[in-house]
Amino acid sequence: MTNTKELPKNIETWVNALESGEYAQCKMTLYNGKGYCCLGVYAKVVLGHSDEHITDESLQGPEEVYKEIRSEGNMSQSVYSKGITMNDNGKSFIDIAKMIREAY
Repeated sequence: MTNTKELPKNIETWVNALESGEYAQCKMTLYNGKGYCCLGVYAKVVLGHSDEHITDESLQGPEEVYKEIRSEGNMSQSVYSKGITMNDNGKSFIDIAKMIREAY
């Protein structure tokens, strides 16, 4: 059964990007020079950050970007937290996108 509820525009943009296959995936950081975590994809496609801005030598990503993602009006805290957990535990972007769609 397809979810017919319309997603908020920023969430729809994010989910479509996760499902697109255009982004390689990494763990534990927004962007590692080769791949993105699910929040790194959000920072790039929704917030418009460059790869350079979301890369951090500490391998976690710039804290101000995480704060900006958390303050976005339509992303729930549970989706934010569960997305990080799923990503860093090796779930695919497709699985994460499915979780996001089900949450809304």
